[in-house]
Formats: sequence, structure tokens, C-alpha cells
Amino acid sequence: MSAAPPTPSAYVEPGLWTHQGDTLAVIVTAANSKAATQAVERAGGQVSSDLYIIDAVAATLPTAQLPYLASDPAVISITVNKGVKTSATADPYWPWLTDKAWPVADDVGAVQLHDAGITGEGIGIAVIDSGVYFSQGMWSPNNQGLAMDFAVQVDLLVAQSCNGGYDSWNRICYQAAGQTIDPYGHGSHVASTIANRFKDKTTGIYLGIAPYAKIISVRALDNTGVGTYENVIRAIQVVVERKNSDNIRVLNLSLSAPVTTPYFADPLNRAVEKAWAAGIVVVAAAGNDGPASETITVPGNDPYVITVGAVDSNRTANKWSDDYLSGWSSTGPTLDGFPKPDVLAPGARVVAFMYKDAVDKTKSAKLAQDHPDYSVTTSLFRMSGTSMATAVTSGVVALMLQKNPSLTPDQVKYRLMLSSRPALTSNKKDIDYNIFQQGMGRIWAPDAVNGSFPADGKANYGMNINTDLAHGLGWKDSNKNGVVEESELSASEMAYHYQGEFGRMLSDDGRAYMYYFINSAGQTVAMGVAWKNNRRWLTQSEMSSSGLKWNNGQVTWSTTSFTWAGGVSYGGGRARGGGAHWGANNFWGSSNTWAGGRARGGNVTWGGGTSWTGGNAWGGSYTWGGGRARGGSLSWSGGSMTGSSMKTTTWVGDTWTDTGAAPPLTALSLDLDLNPTGGSPTTIYLPILFNK
Repeated sequence: MSAAPPTPSAYVEPGLWTHQGDTLAVIVTAANSKAATQAVERAGGQVSSDLYIIDAVAATLPTAQLPYLASDPAVISITVNKGVKTSATADPYWPWLTDKAWPVADDVGAVQLHDAGITGEGIGIAVIDSGVYFSQGMWSPNNQGLAMDFAVQVDLLVAQSCNGGYDSWNRICYQAAGQTIDPYGHGSHVASTIANRFKDKTTGIYLGIAPYAKIISVRALDNTGVGTYENVIRAIQVVVERKNSDNIRVLNLSLSAPVTTPYFADPLNRAVEKAWAAGIVVVAAAGNDGPASETITVPGNDPYVITVGAVDSNRTANKWSDDYLSGWSSTGPTLDGFPKPDVLAPGARVVAFMYKDAVDKTKSAKLAQDHPDYSVTTSLFRMSGTSMATAVTSGVVALMLQKNPSLTPDQVKYRLMLSSRPALTSNKKDIDYNIFQQGMGRIWAPDAVNGSFPADGKANYGMNINTDLAHGLGWKDSNKNGVVEESELSASEMAYHYQGEFGRMLSDDGRAYMYYFINSAGQTVAMGVAWKNNRRWLTQSEMSSSGLKWNNGQVTWSTTSFTWAGGVSYGGGRARGGGAHWGANNFWGSSNTWAGGRARGGNVTWGGGTSWTGGNAWGGSYTWGGGRARGGSLSWSGGSMTGSSMKTTTWVGDTWTDTGAAPPLTALSLDLDLNPTGGSPTTIYLPILFNK
């Protein structure tokens, strides 16, 4: 009779327990990567990569050995070595050739900065993607060199076929501009959206947002645009290692993966946070699973980084009145309760480099082969996605850093968000999209670069990324049932992680969710409502006729009391995005807990009058609702992890279960300054929930 498997003591991502195959692909975390290696080998596994930046290794493990590895006292966590993909698509909405390259740089105001000599020169931008291929069109016809300042491509996928310098120990190929490859094409498009010093012949506008920034390409995605956590984390290690030698100040991550754990237990997010803590501004895609709520993907769900959604310029560059939120752009809140995306940027029908061979189709980039009608020329290709919006934003960040090189990542995020312009209806008083759809609004480079900001202004206020990284879950399976339960979580460990400020409440009839936060006065403030069945956001007109009620009929939607005035300021330079520590007294209460799991994307439609037709204004800078003190006073109460969903303020999967009511809702007054450079503040009108 064989002995019973040992009791797990490490955190194990729930889906691993139900894996059906013989072998698991995992990421194992310990005190350091050496300890993780030894633990894997003791359990009969094999290490494939040293992920020292997060004190972990990537490994394969016989499925039957999982309980033994999980019971090793040296192991802190075991998570899935998940797949990642690009956050872009060949544009399906306009199946004909674009007649010109849309001047995206003009649409974000970068042209004004270019004219003043702010071009991103000297700023290194790392692009972790499918690579960069320099086709003939990317070499100047006048022998002026490449279309971009290119430092190197660090290829993590080629081995014996490396045509540059090969590091066999680390399995890395170093390639110069004439040696690089990008079989898929996505990386070339992203890199040349960021930094392209060629100009449009008609307008004289640079095709790149930061035309003279330096690109460092790290190839971690294959010829289908797919990769693994393992290789993306390896790529982040390369970026941090080369930070000083290449002056890497920005990391572009136009890629995404599904959310299956809390942000702080996700290995990719931990690697991203390491880069942020090292002084590198990380810009990540929100994902293309919108328009439903709760669809932000990894690593865009990480509260520290800059997360970018996409706006569609509607084929009318530099005319904002007919622009609208792209229907596929993922929306928040994150499953940790944080408001995302942070900002929007143009991401639809963006034209940039991708190779299409005029003679031999098989030599073209795969995207160009699959979608030949989206090729503008043999060198230019039209794509849409939050990938493109992320690239645009990375370019703007480079402009910010050239002008103000001493800025920290938190300061960059603060200034970028505070200078963004939210979508308002034509009366310039009503918000067209809620905070979970548009964040702080669309970016505007001149204000982000040249605006006046508080000296101590920074994002992620009240959060400490280093102590967050230094702590795990501290789980001990005291009742030996393999389920992570609230009473088994170490308060001393969980106290260093954060929860977002937003909760969710189900309507009395079970049709819709209301997303809310609780302010410092104990008032509950609604920030958006989405249908339960497909998570589509309701418009104001839909709200007026919906008859929805919450809290046993005590809360309804007001269509008359919209005025927000007086009361909220982010003193001391606070920006939206902080968090409260985990621990007892969760402000969500029992009404908002993780549970179950639902498919994302594909089954939701965009409608109900959500486009911005009829004229829209993009208001000046202002901060959103919030205003409660952040820090240790509000926190989650832990919870139990089981299967692939969270139960009772605990982790499991990617949706919430509602078991109770939130505190009563009341009207809230907020001071929203639409004219930060002077003059009288403008009153903003927003729908507010109130007590009957």
C-alpha cells in the first residue's frame, strides 16, 4: 500500500490540480532560483530556464509529482507556465487598402513636440515581441540609413540557426539590423509605430511617435505571435540587464495572457514589477477582449504599470469629435478591483512597417500572408489593437523622458494620466465612457511633456512595490484539503499586497452589476453598470429606462441629480490608482468575491448608442472620483482558493460572486478641474446613484 501524498504547503495555481496530461509546465518560486532548481530536481522535474529576476525557474514536472513539489518547504508557489499572445489584429473593419498613412503622431500632439526638437533621441525603448525585420523599405532610398535607431535584437527563440552572435549558455542570439528576423510581423509593426524617422511625403510628419528613440528588440514570440511566460520573463531579464548600457527607460509589452491568479501571485506580473522597480516605465496593452467589463488581461492588470486601451480615430485624423472607443478594447475593473485601463491612445488602422514580398508570398511576414489586402505597400501594413495603442503610448513616454530624464516611472504615469483628456459629450459636461472604459482619457503629448505638475506628484500612491514583491501568500494547508482558505493565509504576508478600490453589486432582479467604490466618508459611489449576461456597459439612456434597483429597492439610478462639485483633490500629488493593504476588514464585504470562471470575448456585442457620433469633446485634464485615504486602513479579508475560481473574498478564476449588499449609496460631490492651466473650474455632470 503506497503512502498518501504529502500535504501541500506552497501556493499552487488551482488549475494545476485538475490537469489531465502526464506532464506539467510550471514556474516554481522559492527564496531564490537556486533553491527552486533544487526543489524541482528533488521532485523529479527538469528545469528549462533560470528566472532569477523573480526567484524562480521554469520547469517540466510529472503530474503525479505535483503534491510532492508543493509540500517541499523550500517552495513558495507553483503556477502555470502560461501562453501569451500579441494584442493586435489585422484590421477587420475596413477590408480595403488605406489610401494614406494616418498621421498618428499628429493625433496625439507629438508633431508639436517634434517641431520643438523633442523626438525621443537618446531614450532606449525595449520591445518584447515577435522581432523586427528590416525590409528594403526600411532603408532610406537616399542612403540616410535605417528608418529607426536600432541597437540590437536579442532573440530567445533561435538556436543553431542564429546568424549573429550566439550565447549557448543562455540560449540567446544577438543580431544586428541586417541579421534580424520577424516571421510573424507584429513586432516590426509595433517598433516602427514607436520609432520611425521617415516622414510622410504629403504632410512631412514623422511616421513614428518618438522618431529618434532607440529600439532594443527582444524576440520572445514565435512565427504565430505566441509565446510563453517563461520566455517573456527571460526577455524582461535581458531588458533589466541592458538597462544602463542601452539607456532603456521604456518597456513596451503589446501582448496579453488570461488572468488566473491575483496580480501579486502571477509570475509575469512580478517580473514586470521588477522592471518598474528598476526604473523602467512599463507600458502594457489592456487586451482585445472588450467591450465587456472585467476583461483586462495580464500584464495590463498589474496595478503599477501603465495600461493602455484603444480609441478609433474613425478615419479622420486630428478630428476628435467623431472618435470613439474601439469595440474590442478591454475594459475594467481588474479582477483585483483596480480601475483599468489607465489611458487611451489611437489603436485602430495604424499604418507601420511589415514586410510583404512582391514576388514570393512565402517570404512575407505571416500576418501579411494571411491578410494581403491590409498591406498598404510592400513595406507598410495596417493593423488595429491595443498593441498599437500601447506602442503609441510608449513613444509619448519616450518624449516625456527626453524632456525630463529624471522622472521616475511613478511620476511618468502620474503626468501621463493627469494630462489625458476624457471623452465628453458635445455639451462638454457629460462623460461619454466610464472610468473602466477610458481610464483618465486619451493621451495628449504636449501636456504630458510640458505641463505643470506638483513636484511630488506620482502614481501608485500609498503602494510599495518592493515590499509587495518581497512577500508571498504565506499559505499553510492546516486542514489538509488542498484549498487555500482565509484562515490559512498569513496575515503578515498578505498585509504587503494590495486590493483595488472598486467592488461590484448585483441588481435586485439579477440582471446587472453596479461597480462602485466607497469614499472616505463611507459613501458608496457608483461608477458604472454592466449587464450580467454579457458584461456590456449600459449607456445613460439605457440606465434611465432600465428600472434597475439595488439593495432591496433602496437604490435606483438618478437621471436628475448629476452635478459633481467640490470635495475631491489629490493632495500631495496623488493620482488615481493606489490601493489598500490586504488583511482583515475588507471594504468589499461579502458582496463581492471571486468565483467561477467565464469565457471572455467573442460573445458580446457593442451597441446601445455607445459610439461618439453627433459630436464629442475631449475635455481638459481632471482627476476621477475617489479621494479616499489609501494605505493600511482598508483591506481584503483573504479567502479560499479552489478549482479555477475564488470564493468568499478569495481567489478562484476571473469573476465575482455576490452574496450581500454594499453600504447605502448617496450622492457625492467631486471637484473636477477641466482647466488646470488657469481659469475657472468646469462642472462635470455624471450619473450618480442615491438613496430613495
